[in-house]
Amino acid sequence: MEIRNLQTFVTAAALLNFTQTARELGYSQSNVSTQIRQLEEELDVRLFDRIGRTVALTQQGQELLPYAREIVSQSAQMGNALKEDDELGGVLRAGVCESVFDACFEQCFRIFHRRFPKVHLEVQTGSTAGLLGMLQKNTLDAACLIDRQLSPRNWQCLAEYPVRVGIVVSASHRLAGRTALAVEDLRQETFLLMEESAPYNLTFYPMFSGIDMDLEEHILLRTESCSMAAKLVAGSDMVSFLPEYAVRKMSDAGKIRFIPLSGYTQQMKVQIAVHRNKVVTPQILGFAKTFVEMAGENAL
Repeated sequence: MEIRNLQTFVTAAALLNFTQTARELGYSQSNVSTQIRQLEEELDVRLFDRIGRTVALTQQGQELLPYAREIVSQSAQMGNALKEDDELGGVLRAGVCESVFDACFEQCFRIFHRRFPKVHLEVQTGSTAGLLGMLQKNTLDAACLIDRQLSPRNWQCLAEYPVRVGIVVSASHRLAGRTALAVEDLRQETFLLMEESAPYNLTFYPMFSGIDMDLEEHILLRTESCSMAAKLVAGSDMVSFLPEYAVRKMSDAGKIRFIPLSGYTQQMKVQIAVHRNKVVTPQILGFAKTFVEMAGENAL
Protein backbone atom coordinates (compact mmCIF):
# COMPACT_ATOMS: atom_id res chain seq x y z
CA MET A 1 0.00 0.00 0.00
CA GLU A 2 1.57 3.27 -1.12
CA ILE A 3 1.71 6.23 1.26
CA ARG A 4 1.19 8.49 -1.77
CA ASN A 5 -2.19 6.91 -2.47
CA LEU A 6 -3.23 7.27 1.17
CA GLN A 7 -2.19 10.93 1.14
CA THR A 8 -4.30 11.50 -1.95
CA PHE A 9 -7.23 9.74 -0.31
CA VAL A 10 -6.95 11.86 2.86
CA THR A 11 -6.79 15.08 0.84
CA ALA A 12 -9.70 14.05 -1.37
CA ALA A 13 -11.73 13.17 1.73
CA ALA A 14 -11.16 16.68 3.07
CA LEU A 15 -11.96 18.50 -0.17
CA LEU A 16 -14.52 16.12 -1.71
CA ASN A 17 -13.41 17.37 -5.09
CA PHE A 18 -10.87 15.57 -7.27
CA THR A 19 -10.03 18.70 -9.28
CA GLN A 20 -9.16 20.64 -6.13
CA THR A 21 -7.28 17.62 -4.78
CA ALA A 22 -5.15 17.50 -7.92
CA ARG A 23 -4.42 21.22 -7.66
CA GLU A 24 -3.54 20.92 -3.98
CA LEU A 25 -1.15 17.98 -4.48
CA GLY A 26 0.32 19.08 -7.80
CA TYR A 27 -1.07 16.12 -9.76
CA SER A 28 -3.25 15.89 -12.82
CA GLN A 29 -6.88 14.98 -12.15
CA SER A 30 -6.34 11.65 -13.93
CA ASN A 31 -3.48 10.86 -11.53
CA VAL A 32 -5.77 11.49 -8.56
CA SER A 33 -8.46 9.25 -10.01
CA THR A 34 -5.87 6.54 -10.73
CA GLN A 35 -4.45 6.62 -7.21
CA ILE A 36 -7.91 6.42 -5.65
CA ARG A 37 -8.83 3.55 -7.95
CA GLN A 38 -5.59 1.71 -7.08
CA LEU A 39 -6.36 2.05 -3.38
CA GLU A 40 -9.93 0.84 -3.90
CA GLU A 41 -8.74 -2.18 -5.87
CA GLU A 42 -6.11 -3.02 -3.27
CA LEU A 43 -8.64 -2.85 -0.44
CA ASP A 44 -11.48 -4.30 -2.53
CA VAL A 45 -13.90 -1.57 -1.39
CA ARG A 46 -15.42 1.55 -2.89
CA LEU A 47 -14.17 4.63 -1.05
CA PHE A 48 -16.12 7.36 -2.84
CA ASP A 49 -19.55 7.62 -4.40
CA ARG A 50 -19.25 9.54 -7.65
CA ILE A 51 -22.61 10.90 -8.74
CA GLY A 52 -22.35 13.39 -11.58
CA ARG A 53 -19.82 15.97 -10.47
CA THR A 54 -20.35 15.33 -6.75
CA VAL A 55 -18.07 13.15 -4.64
CA ALA A 56 -18.90 11.74 -1.22
CA LEU A 57 -17.24 9.25 1.10
CA THR A 58 -18.86 5.84 1.32
CA GLN A 59 -19.28 4.13 4.69
CA GLN A 60 -16.09 2.16 3.98
CA GLY A 61 -14.30 5.41 3.12
CA GLN A 62 -15.38 6.97 6.41
CA GLU A 63 -14.15 3.93 8.32
CA LEU A 64 -10.78 3.95 6.53
CA LEU A 65 -10.17 7.69 6.95
CA PRO A 66 -8.87 7.81 10.56
CA TYR A 67 -6.46 4.95 9.87
CA ALA A 68 -5.23 6.53 6.64
CA ARG A 69 -4.78 9.89 8.34
CA GLU A 70 -2.77 8.29 11.13
CA ILE A 71 -0.53 6.38 8.69
CA VAL A 72 0.15 9.50 6.63
CA SER A 73 0.82 11.52 9.80
CA GLN A 74 3.20 8.89 11.15
CA SER A 75 4.96 8.75 7.80
CA ALA A 76 5.48 12.52 7.83
CA GLN A 77 6.74 12.42 11.39
CA MET A 78 9.05 9.50 10.60
CA GLY A 79 10.54 11.47 7.73
CA ASN A 80 11.34 14.29 10.14
CA ALA A 81 12.23 12.15 13.16
CA LEU A 82 15.98 12.60 12.80
CA LYS A 83 15.75 16.31 12.00
CA GLU A 84 16.08 19.07 14.54
CA ASP A 85 13.38 21.75 14.55
CA ASP A 86 15.73 24.21 12.86
CA GLU A 87 16.27 21.77 9.97
CA LEU A 88 12.60 21.38 9.08
CA GLY A 89 11.56 23.17 5.90
CA GLY A 90 8.47 23.51 3.73
CA VAL A 91 5.60 25.98 3.71
CA LEU A 92 2.99 26.45 6.43
CA ARG A 93 -0.22 28.23 5.40
CA ALA A 94 -1.55 29.80 8.59
CA GLY A 95 -4.66 31.87 9.18
CA VAL A 96 -4.86 34.30 12.10
CA CYS A 97 -7.93 36.20 13.21
CA GLU A 98 -7.39 39.94 12.96
CA SER A 99 -7.57 40.63 16.70
CA VAL A 100 -4.89 38.05 17.57
CA PHE A 101 -2.75 39.19 14.63
CA ASP A 102 -2.71 42.78 15.89
CA ALA A 103 -2.22 41.79 19.53
CA CYS A 104 0.65 39.35 19.32
CA PHE A 105 1.58 37.99 15.88
CA GLU A 106 4.89 39.85 15.89
CA GLN A 107 5.92 38.02 19.05
CA CYS A 108 4.54 34.72 17.75
CA PHE A 109 6.49 35.01 14.50
CA ARG A 110 9.75 35.75 16.31
CA ILE A 111 9.40 32.64 18.47
CA PHE A 112 8.37 30.44 15.53
CA HIS A 113 11.12 31.70 13.22
CA ARG A 114 13.76 31.24 15.89
CA ARG A 115 12.70 27.61 16.32
CA PHE A 116 11.93 26.80 12.65
CA PRO A 117 14.10 29.16 10.57
CA LYS A 118 13.67 27.15 7.33
CA VAL A 119 9.86 26.94 7.43
CA HIS A 120 8.21 29.58 5.25
CA LEU A 121 5.03 31.05 6.72
CA GLU A 122 2.19 32.22 4.47
CA VAL A 123 -0.15 34.16 6.75
CA GLN A 124 -3.68 35.32 6.00
CA THR A 125 -5.90 37.29 8.37
CA GLY A 126 -9.67 37.09 8.51
CA SER A 127 -12.75 36.57 10.64
CA THR A 128 -13.33 33.32 12.52
CA ALA A 129 -16.05 32.29 10.04
CA GLY A 130 -13.80 33.09 7.09
CA LEU A 131 -10.84 31.17 8.52
CA LEU A 132 -12.99 28.11 9.24
CA GLY A 133 -14.21 28.25 5.65
CA MET A 134 -10.62 28.27 4.37
CA LEU A 135 -9.73 25.32 6.62
CA GLN A 136 -12.73 23.49 5.19
CA LYS A 137 -11.46 24.09 1.64
CA ASN A 138 -7.90 23.16 2.65
CA THR A 139 -6.53 26.51 1.53
CA LEU A 140 -5.10 26.87 5.05
CA ASP A 141 -3.18 24.27 7.04
CA ALA A 142 -4.01 25.71 10.46
CA ALA A 143 -5.76 28.74 11.90
CA CYS A 144 -5.57 30.75 15.10
CA LEU A 145 -9.09 32.00 15.85
CA ILE A 146 -11.44 33.04 18.64
CA ASP A 147 -14.62 31.04 19.18
CA ARG A 148 -16.50 28.86 21.58
CA GLN A 149 -15.13 25.33 21.93
CA LEU A 150 -15.03 23.89 18.41
CA SER A 151 -16.81 20.62 17.73
CA PRO A 152 -14.41 17.63 17.53
CA ARG A 153 -16.70 16.19 14.85
CA ASN A 154 -15.40 18.78 12.41
CA TRP A 155 -12.17 20.14 13.85
CA GLN A 156 -8.99 19.21 15.67
CA CYS A 157 -8.03 21.74 18.36
CA LEU A 158 -4.26 21.59 18.90
CA ALA A 159 -4.02 24.37 21.50
CA GLU A 160 -6.36 26.78 23.27
CA TYR A 161 -6.32 29.71 25.66
CA PRO A 162 -9.37 31.15 27.51
CA VAL A 163 -10.04 34.86 27.02
CA ARG A 164 -12.46 37.42 28.43
CA VAL A 165 -14.86 39.49 26.34
CA GLY A 166 -16.54 42.59 27.72
CA ILE A 167 -17.75 46.15 27.29
CA VAL A 168 -15.26 48.75 26.03
CA VAL A 169 -15.73 52.51 26.44
CA SER A 170 -13.53 55.58 26.22
CA ALA A 171 -11.73 56.76 29.36
CA SER A 172 -14.02 59.82 29.45
CA HIS A 173 -17.28 57.87 29.05
CA ARG A 174 -19.81 58.18 31.87
CA LEU A 175 -19.54 54.39 32.48
CA ALA A 176 -15.73 54.36 32.57
CA GLY A 177 -15.57 54.29 36.37
CA ARG A 178 -17.69 51.16 36.72
CA THR A 179 -16.10 47.81 37.62
CA ALA A 180 -18.96 45.78 36.11
CA LEU A 181 -22.04 46.42 33.99
CA ALA A 182 -25.41 44.81 33.48
CA VAL A 183 -27.23 44.80 30.14
CA GLU A 184 -29.79 47.19 31.65
CA ASP A 185 -27.03 49.79 32.06
CA LEU A 186 -26.63 49.94 28.27
CA ARG A 187 -30.19 50.91 27.30
CA GLN A 188 -29.29 54.41 26.12
CA GLU A 189 -25.91 53.67 24.53
CA THR A 190 -24.86 53.77 20.90
CA PHE A 191 -22.92 50.69 19.81
CA LEU A 192 -19.98 49.96 17.56
CA LEU A 193 -19.92 46.18 17.15
CA MET A 194 -18.02 43.57 15.23
CA GLU A 195 -19.52 41.73 12.24
CA GLU A 196 -22.70 39.79 12.97
CA SER A 197 -20.91 36.44 12.64
CA ALA A 198 -18.36 37.25 15.37
CA PRO A 199 -18.76 34.30 17.80
CA TYR A 200 -19.02 36.40 20.97
CA ASN A 201 -21.71 38.57 19.37
CA LEU A 202 -23.89 35.49 18.86
CA THR A 203 -24.29 35.17 22.62
CA PHE A 204 -24.24 38.92 23.29
CA TYR A 205 -27.26 39.84 21.15
CA PRO A 206 -29.81 37.54 22.88
CA MET A 207 -29.09 39.16 26.25
CA PHE A 208 -31.01 42.26 25.12
CA SER A 209 -34.20 40.33 24.35
CA GLY A 210 -35.13 40.29 28.05
CA ILE A 211 -35.09 44.06 28.54
CA ASP A 212 -37.46 45.15 25.78
CA MET A 213 -34.74 46.80 23.70
CA ASP A 214 -34.10 46.54 19.97
CA LEU A 215 -30.29 46.38 19.87
CA GLU A 216 -30.18 46.85 16.09
CA GLU A 217 -31.61 50.36 16.45
CA HIS A 218 -28.65 51.30 18.68
CA ILE A 219 -25.88 49.99 16.40
CA LEU A 220 -24.21 52.88 14.60
CA LEU A 221 -21.34 50.96 13.00
CA ARG A 222 -20.05 47.44 12.40
CA THR A 223 -16.46 46.49 11.57
CA GLU A 224 -14.29 43.37 11.27
CA SER A 225 -11.31 45.15 12.85
CA CYS A 226 -10.98 45.07 16.63
CA SER A 227 -8.15 47.58 16.52
CA MET A 228 -10.23 50.03 14.49
CA ALA A 229 -13.19 49.52 16.82
CA ALA A 230 -11.01 50.32 19.85
CA LYS A 231 -9.61 53.48 18.20
CA LEU A 232 -13.08 54.74 17.27
CA VAL A 233 -14.43 54.04 20.75
CA ALA A 234 -11.50 55.91 22.34
CA GLY A 235 -12.49 59.08 20.50
CA SER A 236 -16.28 58.87 20.89
CA ASP A 237 -19.16 58.05 23.22
CA MET A 238 -19.84 54.74 21.46
CA VAL A 239 -19.76 51.42 23.31
CA SER A 240 -18.24 48.23 21.95
CA PHE A 241 -18.00 44.57 22.97
CA LEU A 242 -14.52 43.17 22.41
CA PRO A 243 -11.96 40.62 23.66
CA GLU A 244 -9.83 42.01 26.48
CA TYR A 245 -6.54 41.05 24.82
CA ALA A 246 -7.46 43.09 21.73
CA VAL A 247 -7.69 46.34 23.71
CA ARG A 248 -5.07 45.77 26.43
CA LYS A 249 -2.47 48.15 25.00
CA MET A 250 -4.96 51.02 24.71
CA SER A 251 -6.36 50.21 28.14
CA ASP A 252 -2.87 50.26 29.69
CA ALA A 253 -2.31 53.62 27.97
CA GLY A 254 -5.41 54.99 29.70
CA LYS A 255 -7.32 55.62 26.47
CA ILE A 256 -10.15 53.15 27.01
CA ARG A 257 -11.72 51.04 29.76
CA PHE A 258 -12.55 47.32 29.62
CA ILE A 259 -15.54 46.48 31.84
CA PRO A 260 -16.84 42.92 32.42
CA LEU A 261 -20.50 42.39 31.57
CA SER A 262 -22.51 40.73 34.33
CA GLY A 263 -24.38 37.66 33.15
CA TYR A 264 -22.10 37.04 30.19
CA THR A 265 -20.85 33.56 31.06
CA GLN A 266 -20.07 32.18 27.61
CA GLN A 267 -16.33 31.64 27.75
CA MET A 268 -14.44 32.33 24.54
CA LYS A 269 -11.20 30.62 23.58
CA VAL A 270 -8.40 31.51 21.22
CA GLN A 271 -7.66 28.19 19.52
CA ILE A 272 -5.24 26.66 17.02
CA ALA A 273 -7.52 24.58 14.81
CA VAL A 274 -7.10 22.27 11.83
CA HIS A 275 -9.66 20.34 9.82
CA ARG A 276 -10.47 16.94 11.32
CA ASN A 277 -9.15 15.25 8.16
CA LYS A 278 -5.91 17.24 8.13
CA VAL A 279 -2.62 15.42 8.54
CA VAL A 280 -0.89 17.22 11.40
CA THR A 281 2.74 17.74 10.39
CA PRO A 282 5.66 18.70 12.66
CA GLN A 283 5.43 22.21 11.19
CA ILE A 284 1.77 22.52 12.26
CA LEU A 285 2.57 21.14 15.70
CA GLY A 286 5.39 23.67 15.92
CA PHE A 287 2.93 26.47 15.16
CA ALA A 288 0.64 25.24 17.94
CA LYS A 289 3.57 24.88 20.35
CA THR A 290 4.61 28.45 19.61
CA PHE A 291 1.11 29.67 20.41
CA VAL A 292 1.14 27.85 23.77
CA GLU A 293 4.49 29.43 24.63
CA MET A 294 3.27 32.86 23.57
CA ALA A 295 0.05 32.56 25.61
CA GLY A 296 2.09 31.38 28.60
CA GLU A 297 4.04 34.63 28.46
CA ASN A 298 0.73 36.50 28.87
CA ALA A 299 0.72 37.94 25.36
CA LEU A 300 -3.05 37.32 25.35
